[in-house]
Amino acid sequence: MTAHMPKITVRGKVLDRQQTEAVVDGAKTELVIAGAGTGKTTTLVGRAKYLVEVLEVPFDRILMISFTNNTVDDLRKAVRDELRCGDARNIMTIHSLGSMIVNREACVADRRARLIKGILVNLVSNNGYYAEQLIEYTEKLTEFPHTNYSMNYEYITEDGLRRTANVLFEHDIPYRYERAGAQNDWKGRITVADGEGRPIELYTSNDAVRAASKDPNALLSMLRGRGFVFDRHDRREYAMKLINRWNLRIPNSIGNTIARSKAVGVTFDHLIMENEIRNAGDGPLKGSVSGRLDLLYRINKEYCEQYESNGLVDYEDMIVKAAERLEGGFVPPFRYDHVLIDEYQDVSPILVRLITAMRRRMNFNLFCVGDDWQSIYSFNGGDISQMYGFGDAWKDWGAPSVRKIETTYRCPKSIVDITNRFVMKNRKQLEKSVRSFHGGRDFGIELLPALYKRDIPDMIGNRLDHLPGDSSIFIIGRARGDLFAFQFDDRFRFEQGVEKPDLAGTVPMRYRRHIVYPDGTEDDEDMEITYVTAHSAKGLEADYVFIIADRDRKCFPSTADDDISVLFPRPIEAAELPEERRVFYVAMTRARKRLFIVNRAEKGDSFASDSPFVKEIVSFYPKGFDESTPTCAKCGGAMKIKVGERNKFYACAAFPKCAGSFRTFREM
Repeated sequence: MTAHMPKITVRGKVLDRQQTEAVVDGAKTELVIAGAGTGKTTTLVGRAKYLVEVLEVPFDRILMISFTNNTVDDLRKAVRDELRCGDARNIMTIHSLGSMIVNREACVADRRARLIKGILVNLVSNNGYYAEQLIEYTEKLTEFPHTNYSMNYEYITEDGLRRTANVLFEHDIPYRYERAGAQNDWKGRITVADGEGRPIELYTSNDAVRAASKDPNALLSMLRGRGFVFDRHDRREYAMKLINRWNLRIPNSIGNTIARSKAVGVTFDHLIMENEIRNAGDGPLKGSVSGRLDLLYRINKEYCEQYESNGLVDYEDMIVKAAERLEGGFVPPFRYDHVLIDEYQDVSPILVRLITAMRRRMNFNLFCVGDDWQSIYSFNGGDISQMYGFGDAWKDWGAPSVRKIETTYRCPKSIVDITNRFVMKNRKQLEKSVRSFHGGRDFGIELLPALYKRDIPDMIGNRLDHLPGDSSIFIIGRARGDLFAFQFDDRFRFEQGVEKPDLAGTVPMRYRRHIVYPDGTEDDEDMEITYVTAHSAKGLEADYVFIIADRDRKCFPSTADDDISVLFPRPIEAAELPEERRVFYVAMTRARKRLFIVNRAEKGDSFASDSPFVKEIVSFYPKGFDESTPTCAKCGGAMKIKVGERNKFYACAAFPKCAGSFRTFREM
C-alpha cells in the first residue's frame, strides 16, 4: 500500500492495497470484480465508511442494495458496527426499494402460492384439457427438479419402484413404500393388498416386477392376474389429487417460472413462439411442452388480474412498476448521492432498468461489487451478461472504472490454483488472478472414493473421526435430496428430519464419532456438522468441506433441465454447462483448510470418476491427488484412516478381504 493512500479498517482489519484502491476510486461509475473469499462485503462496507468518515457524505444519502433479507441483515450489522449509524434502513433489498416507490403490498411467498393454487383448482376441476396439462407438468417436476419423487410426492430412489408407485397412485390402489435399508439388505419394497386383502410385496430385486415397471400396461396386467380390481382415475380427479398431495410445491414452481419471465423481460407469448420455432425443425422439444405453456399462460393471466384487483403486486412487477413510475416523471420523496450494489453478478435486467431510471432522476455515483465466477442464479432471473456488459449499461455516465480484488483470505493455495484453472475453462468469463493469502505447500484436496451409495457416509465418517473436534464442517450436495445418502448410518443424525426435504437450504446434523486417544483410551462424542446445498453455501465458509460429487445421483454436474427453462434466452459462453461449472466452483471454494470430494470411483481405480468435473480437476495435478488420496497398491481401492498402537495409518478400506499396502498418515 502506497504511503499517500488512507488506512481503512473494517472489522479490525486493514484493507489490502486492491481493496483500498477500489474504495477510494473517485469514478462516477465503478465495478469491482472480486474472487471467492477476497472480501466483497468488506470492500463494500469499506466504501461506505470512506464516504462517511473521509468524504463526509451523510449516511442517509447512501443507498446500499443486496439481494436477500439475510445478506441485508448481515450488511446492516457490519455497517452499524463500523459507523454506529442506527437502524441503517437505507440498506435494503431491491424489492424494498421498489416497494418504497410503488407503495403497494406484495403478493409473494405463500400468499402468491395460495393464489396460484386457487386458480389451478378452478381450472383443472372444470377443464379436462388443463387437468391433463397439470398432470404432465407434475410428471416433469418428478424428473427435475424434484428428482426421485413419485407422483404421490414420496421420495423413492429405486426407479422401478417409483414407476410402480406412480401406476398404483394413478389407479387409486393403496400401497406402502419402505425405503432400502440394512434391515432388508438395502432393497426397497412396495406392499399392496390383493382383492382378498392378502399382502403382496414388490421388490426391485423381483425380475417380474422390474420388467413390468417399465411398462405400465404390463404392470396392470400382472396386478389384475393377482386379483386386483381397479380403474383409472378421471383425469380431473387425478389432477386434484396431485394438487392436494403436492400442496404448494406445484404453485411455487409455476410462480417461480412466472417470476423468472418477468425478471428477464420475457413474456409467455415469447416462450410459446420460441417453442414453435424450435418445433418447426428437428429440435428436441416436441409434444407436451406446448400444452404446458398454454397452462402457464392462462395461470399467469389470471394471477396478474387477481393480485391487481386486490391491490397487490408481486416482487418482479413491483420493480417494473417502480421503473415505469420513475420513467414517467415521478419524483421520489428521497434522494441518494451514492448507490452501492452487492453481488452484481446476480442482477436481472429489470433491476438494471430500475437503477437506471432512478439514476436519471438523481445522478448518483454507482459502486458495484460482483464475481462473475459465482453467478449461479439464472433460474431466479440472474443474468451474468449484465456484468459482462457493464460498460455499455452505464455508458451515459461516462466510461466506468473497473477494479479487481484478487487476494483470497479463505482457501489454501492448492485449492485456489486448481479452482482458478477449473472455472476459467470458460474463457467468456472475466479474467482475474485470484491468489491465496495463506502460504504452505500442502495439497488441500483429497478424493474420497465411493463404489456404492452406502460408501458415502462411511468414507465421510472415517475422515470426521480424525478431524479436530472444534472444526466447522460442511457437507455440500447439489440438492437437498442428497441427504438420503446418510439415512442408513446411525452415526449421522438430523435435527429436523429428512423425510420430505426441500430442494434447497441447510440442515443441521450431528455426527457421533469414535475417538481413540494417544494413550489408547477411547470415547464417543457428538460433532456438529451442516449439510448445505451448493446454492445455499454461497457466501459461507467452513474449515473442512465435503462435496458429494456422485454423478450417478444427479450431482456435479447436474445435466437435468426442464423443457420450459431451455426456452429462456441464455448468454453464449465458452464452455459446456457454464453455470454448473460455476456451481461446482462455489462449492469447492467454501473450504478454509481442506476440501474432500466424495467421488463415485470404479472398482480398482479410486481416481476414475463418473463426473467430468472431477476428472478434469484430477488431470490438473495428478501428482498432488496421488499424494493426498492414498490408494491401495494391491487392489487399487480406497484407504481408510486407522489407529494403531503407536500411530495413525492408512489401511485398505476392503480389509480384511484385501490386506494391501499401508501408508503413513499425514495430518490434515
